[in-house]
Amino acid sequence: MLRRISGSLLVTLALVPGQAAIAAPLAKPAAPPAVTTVLPADTPLLVMATTNPDQWAALNRFNPIPPSLLQLALLSLPPNITYAEDVQPWLGDRVAVTLLPIRSEQDTLWSNLLFLAPVKAEEPAKQFLTKVKELVGEPQAQREYKGVTIFSWVPPAPKPAPDASEDSEDSEDSEDPPQLEPSPVPVQPLSSCRPNASTAPASSAEPESPQVACGDHTGALETQMPRGFAVALTPQYLTIAATPEAIEHLIDRQNTGPTLADNPQFQRTLRHPQFDRALTLGYGDVGGLGTVFTNLLKNTPGLPFLTALSGFDADELSVIAQAYSPYNTIETVSWVQPQGIHSQASFYYKTPQPDKATIADPNPNQIIARLPAATYLSANSRDFNRQWQYFLQQPSSKKTQESLKRVRAEILTNTGLDLDRDLIRLLDGEYVLSFFPARGGLFNSFAPNLNLGMAVIVQTSDRAAAEAALKKLEQRLKVSSRGEVSIARRSVQGRPFTSWEAKDRKRLVSFFSYAWADADTLILSSGAESMAALYPRPYLPLDRNYTFQTATASFPDPNEGFFYVNMGASLSFLYGVIFPAGSSNDVPFVAETQRVLGTIRSISTSNSATADYQRVDALWVLGATPKQ
Repeated sequence: MLRRISGSLLVTLALVPGQAAIAAPLAKPAAPPAVTTVLPADTPLLVMATTNPDQWAALNRFNPIPPSLLQLALLSLPPNITYAEDVQPWLGDRVAVTLLPIRSEQDTLWSNLLFLAPVKAEEPAKQFLTKVKELVGEPQAQREYKGVTIFSWVPPAPKPAPDASEDSEDSEDSEDPPQLEPSPVPVQPLSSCRPNASTAPASSAEPESPQVACGDHTGALETQMPRGFAVALTPQYLTIAATPEAIEHLIDRQNTGPTLADNPQFQRTLRHPQFDRALTLGYGDVGGLGTVFTNLLKNTPGLPFLTALSGFDADELSVIAQAYSPYNTIETVSWVQPQGIHSQASFYYKTPQPDKATIADPNPNQIIARLPAATYLSANSRDFNRQWQYFLQQPSSKKTQESLKRVRAEILTNTGLDLDRDLIRLLDGEYVLSFFPARGGLFNSFAPNLNLGMAVIVQTSDRAAAEAALKKLEQRLKVSSRGEVSIARRSVQGRPFTSWEAKDRKRLVSFFSYAWADADTLILSSGAESMAALYPRPYLPLDRNYTFQTATASFPDPNEGFFYVNMGASLSFLYGVIFPAGSSNDVPFVAETQRVLGTIRSISTSNSATADYQRVDALWVLGATPKQ
């Protein structure tokens, strides 16, 4: 039932009309979002979504966004509840999901997680709650807590399976009592495990969660959330939680000190230039989140097991915590701009870090000009050697250190080259990895319709060392291949390059090639055919491509480079590999998925840094709805 109420409210209230707070770009908003005025200043995590209709309506210019987001959201509302009649009259500016600060070492996720909807008119909100009761049944528990009424719904425990010895006629004649839809959204246990249902008294507001029996793992797989939910309504907000304790936690923090709206670090998020256009905003206190998750992983049923499944051990979790220790807050903002949806995540330092700021370059990202306009995917940056040294200085787990040691040893054994001294040290200029259309070469040797080329282009200030490394590789290759690989000198448009070639079913395949495009730029590609698309220059370079320009023009400058995916070209390539001609049209779901994905023109990201923060920007460029 929580899925039907809190889940649908979270979706619906975030996507429907209301009133949004207005923020000045460089000053604290006169009226911060209402939910932030009832949350404590040390709230570790908050994710808000606007209810301003104009902001969501900006998405309607894109296809396939439904003509009405409200219509889509209402699909998850309980029957007979409509937004216009039951929600709009009382809903305030921004709805939120939040984690509250830790109170004690016994806290769990369910005692700290809340959904909040601001109330601008109490009477319509009361009518909404009354209607919910009529639809889902009267709550099993109701109590007053510091002047606030908390309602609790507890779905009946699943009925035990009938004993095999029972008379079949009795089973047929018996009728199951009406049951509320269960609220939990469990993590699926192993297929061999079976839950042991626990039956709770009807008056209990928080029954024990079902235990999962699975050999020696009983208890470790308690992955279900509490079976039920709780709701409270005050003149300021309506809140929904998995347990009454979470609501009590919020009430306990009322009027006990500064609110989140008073927190100077949170006010920085409210001063974001795109605040008044933001669809969603997120805020996290790094120290508070660390404390919360350390506690929750220890106490919440199922979470330790999920952590074990993720592959992180205690040492790695400690390293992750150390990696985030220089930061004090994280903020995320998403908004609509003419090209599509722009998202931005900022990680603010505790103290300024000027040595980590992005260095302005008079001619940045010039290496993009060496890629073809038809590039499927590219990722570029500069001074990989500096980035590598920074990586080595960061805290690392024993597992990472051992893996790195193995990689270094394998490279030295197989190539005779030292990873750091002979390879990475040379990468002190711009570099790019890309995939693009190409017939023949390495990938075509695996599959005839895999018309794909790959290239790595690097700039180096030590060409002599790079040439020495290539020569050493070629000598090793000749010995290890026992003459089956030849190293040939080829040319394209009168410009020479080197091709590594081998026979495949009586045909010669160029599986690797390289060439010096200029005094300091080395092109490495997946064969002679791929080299022809890049060298000496692509016919039409990527930096002049409209799709690429649109995908990257709005990113901060200076930046550390771009990650770019041309979705139209990439999907066309993938469909050609996966589906025989036209076969996808025979499967409606596949055809509809292709139609939706086809409206995404590109996906791109860029990272940058100042002395105060590190930032990641992402842009989804969407196709506009054709004008009628």
